[in-house]
Amino acid sequence: MLMLHTASVESKPSPREIEGRLNRLLSDGKGFLAQIKVPLQNMRSNGLLDLQSDNILKRVLETEQADFSATAVLAFIGDSGVGKSKLLTAVLGEPNLLPTSGLHACTSFPIEIRQRENGKQGYRIETKFLQQNELESEMRAIVHDVGGSGTDPKFSFYKSSR
Repeated sequence: MLMLHTASVESKPSPREIEGRLNRLLSDGKGFLAQIKVPLQNMRSNGLLDLQSDNILKRVLETEQADFSATAVLAFIGDSGVGKSKLLTAVLGEPNLLPTSGLHACTSFPIEIRQRENGKQGYRIETKFLQQNELESEMRAIVHDVGGSGTDPKFSFYKSSR
């Protein structure tokens, strides 16, 4: 009898599936740490922990406070009207996420865009309007961080209106 063997082709998991798996692993790990924390704390308070076990408890407590959220910060900086907002809306696949116009500046202030938490679809957008002195202070810090002086009080980031 001739038997044919067909290879099963597994599909590559989507980024959302991978994220779900990682979140389940993280949740399981946090659950395990929560289960061993209390007995280790009780053993410590009764003087029953050796140095190695005490180090394990310290790591459990540190891990409990750790932030495991993945964050990427991207800055899109450029002249007004060059298409920064159009690029973002195209990349994110959300054509109405940010206002765009070929005629005038629509988003001429800092905007923070975050994916919504807890698996909810969509994005959360926050804007923060700065007073001139706040903006100048932040700009001086950036100039200083990238190797410029940024500390000369006579230097202005704004063009003179004269």
